[in-house]
Amino acid sequence: MTVSMRAGPRFILVRGLAREAAHWHDFDEGLRTRFPGARVERVDLPGNGERWRERSPLTTRESAAYLREQVWAASEQPVVLIAISLGAMVCLEWLRSWPSDAILGLAAINTSAGGLCPPWQRMRPRAMVETLRSIGARDPVARERAILELTTTGHGADRELAEQHAEFHRLRPIRRANVLRQAVSAARFRVKVKPLAAPVLVLNSAADQMVDPSCSRALTVALGADLAVHPSGGHDLTLDDPKWCAEAIHRWLVEGRRIDCAAGTGLAAE
Repeated sequence: MTVSMRAGPRFILVRGLAREAAHWHDFDEGLRTRFPGARVERVDLPGNGERWRERSPLTTRESAAYLREQVWAASEQPVVLIAISLGAMVCLEWLRSWPSDAILGLAAINTSAGGLCPPWQRMRPRAMVETLRSIGARDPVARERAILELTTTGHGADRELAEQHAEFHRLRPIRRANVLRQAVSAARFRVKVKPLAAPVLVLNSAADQMVDPSCSRALTVALGADLAVHPSGGHDLTLDDPKWCAEAIHRWLVEGRRIDCAAGTGLAAE
């Protein structure tokens, strides 16, 4: 695909299970470097971040309706969605449920869908155990270090980052019930095996310890989407390699390259 970026694109960033807008860190800056004049907006889903007091929906369609309302209330300018894991499921639901909306494209990072791969691939057994364990952890820094160990390949020993994430949680604590409700929402998510109204780029990490990489490949085939594979990144790919993510999205949106899996670089032009 090729999208005109003369006026600067409008990006909407959506995080996944039990994560909030602050977890994007400086990914915004990488986007603005690749897309001068870009408007970047982070949206928290109910139950996360600034919306932590709210109850998380039990379906991705409810979350998509909320996200859609927030996005169009801010502006009617067309958008490019960038979302990770559960956030990407919500965005895929948006594309399916409101196909006439002005969405230029979706970059879906390390996500999955029921019916395309089994539950133990959509969330690896170890990831399930660690997630449940983290809900009841008393030491917030230890909890965040365990999460970073699971979701990244380069930050598991980063105590300073874990302390920063623990502070996010102290200021905007996610409720245990909401973590479980979000997990139910993700488990229920399905896609129809046909192309969506807007183009989709699937970004996948070959070293994802949380979701089996085969889930991204299955989703790519089902949707007729493009695929870019990072050879060493973890589940939280924008934290592990934000520059690579921004570059992959730029090649796809602006340079009009058909992206496919390429070991070593993760990018290849057709």
